[in-house]
Amino acid sequence: ALPIWARMLKSTTDSKAFSPDFPHDLHRKSRPKYRMIFTRTLLREFANLAVAVFLSLFLIALTVRLIRLLGQAAGGKIPSDAVVAFLGFSALSLLPVLLSLTLFITVLLALVTLLCRGHLLIEDVPGTGKTVLAKAIAKSLGCTFRRIQFTPDLLPSDVVGVSVYNQQLGRFEFHEGPVFTQILVVDEINRASPRTQSALLEVMAEGQVTVEGRTQALEDFFVIATQNPVEFRGTYPLPEAQMDRFCVRLSLGYVSAEEEVGIVAAQEQQHPLAAIASCASVEDVRAVKRAVREVRMSPELMRYAVDLVRATRGAPSVQLGAGPRASL
Repeated sequence: ALPIWARMLKSTTDSKAFSPDFPHDLHRKSRPKYRMIFTRTLLREFANLAVAVFLSLFLIALTVRLIRLLGQAAGGKIPSDAVVAFLGFSALSLLPVLLSLTLFITVLLALVTLLCRGHLLIEDVPGTGKTVLAKAIAKSLGCTFRRIQFTPDLLPSDVVGVSVYNQQLGRFEFHEGPVFTQILVVDEINRASPRTQSALLEVMAEGQVTVEGRTQALEDFFVIATQNPVEFRGTYPLPEAQMDRFCVRLSLGYVSAEEEVGIVAAQEQQHPLAAIASCASVEDVRAVKRAVREVRMSPELMRYAVDLVRATRGAPSVQLGAGPRASL
């Protein structure tokens, strides 16, 4: 979907010729084709959602009819047990729709975080697919990615790298750490000590790494971190300074029974991640990011965003208001 989004965003900015950074196939004659593919994909997803909503409403209407029949049989008085059953059945019938919509919005927010040059924190209970989602996004984009399992004995040098003395050459050689990549998956970030967690502060905020007095810039750096919020033994809560580095914090939640059966069936032979191939190149991702920056933002909208952020600083129910980074 990323190449299609790049072309759609570029086609809506202005009527001038495309910039040289875009591929040669981004011609005006090809815009209707990409619009058709993009529209067809959206229509298919919304059609599935509409069918699910229709079936849920049909079941609710059927339940209402049954309650009315019970009320007539009881002499016009609806039993309280029937009302409780109706509410419970309505919630159960709408639950798959709400779960599907929540998962769709979750994945959409993850991609929006990438395009906005932010970082993503996935926080949820064990076994809900946090690491799977992070690895799926990394493998789908065709970017270089690495994964770090944070543990209490992890050192900052295990993240950014360390210089090792080479006896044959008689000099120190720097060995890059996992942070030298485009997409970094940090699993269970709250299990490492605050000293190790702080090794990510500079690269997440400024897109550069400073090791032994040398600074190296990292292009297209994106962190997808996961943490478990229900277990606190052997963990170190993220400080506010590091939480502020993340643009979005979201959770996946539990899936419906049908989707969970599909998850079990899909892993009979191998994990689905093994079959994921790259659907977008690095240039496609960069093109989308450039197109996002070209979207016009009026001064009124900027002022509205700043007012929202400033309102958190004076709200009595907020312990610590958002800083200027939230406005950005």
